[in-house]
Amino acid sequence: MSEIYLSFCENLFKANFLIKKRLLKMFKGKNLALSEFFTLKILNSSQDLEIKKISELLTINKVNITQILDSLEEKNYIKRLNGIKDRRKKIIVLTEEGKIAYQELNDLYLKTLSNIFSKIKEKDIKTTNEFLQDFNSKFFYLN
Repeated sequence: MSEIYLSFCENLFKANFLIKKRLLKMFKGKNLALSEFFTLKILNSSQDLEIKKISELLTINKVNITQILDSLEEKNYIKRLNGIKDRRKKIIVLTEEGKIAYQELNDLYLKTLSNIFSKIKEKDIKTTNEFLQDFNSKFFYLN
């Protein structure tokens, strides 16, 4: 039985590598790292998040998320605001420029994903997605 687990993990890692490689190619020349795009994606769907929450959602440590946020702030894509309940905590929000950049990049991202998955049957994608959602929900908090 361990052979199937090994094969599954190897295929999962390979698929992840191939998708990431295509996305990195897509972002080349866009002056934005993949991690920065996913930070914008999270902020676009959940406005006004604390740094700690962004770090948890992206599973990135606090040092790295701070570097990502610094870079996005330099590009004028985000602003750090004082928290309402606790002014020591910083809330991260998208700027108008950040919203526009996110929309443009997200369109390109969706087009790239569509291209990547165009040769896979939709039912297979749906089944794999359901499995991964179940897996992630059971093991997300183990690390």
